[in-house]
Amino acid sequence: MNTPSVSEAPPLNREEFDTDGLERLLSRATRPETHEGGMRLPTFPIVAKLVSLNPSGLAMIDFAGNPNGEPLPARSTCAITSEHVGSDAVVVFENNDRLKPIILGVLQTPPAQPETKTETQPVDVVVDGEHYPNGAKGVGASLW
Repeated sequence: MNTPSVSEAPPLNREEFDTDGLERLLSRATRPETHEGGMRLPTFPIVAKLVSLNPSGLAMIDFAGNPNGEPLPARSTCAITSEHVGSDAVVVFENNDRLKPIILGVLQTPPAQPETKTETQPVDVVVDGEHYPNGAKGVGASLW
């Protein structure tokens, strides 16, 4: 079977080509997606609160602009346990649908560091042959 090359193909007849459909597709590609009510949907990750786990263990999240008004079930790319409840999670939306959240990860809080006190040790100081034991009391006054 011999297929004509691009240079041999007949030119497209503008009347036969659906330019309206193409223009609609192109305008959607450059226009921000909107939800019912005209709210612009984010095309980037957001931070949501991991509220609870439902009985089947699925994470329930809430976030600013939640169209449901109550926590939504969210799929996850990582393991979510009851220890994560109350934490912030990084979330994206399947096909920009705010009713279909996907958790990318749970933000980690650094563990609390125990407060450590460093004890100062007394130091014996000798200045110009004079010995000042236990922290050199009076050294400053005698030097200046």
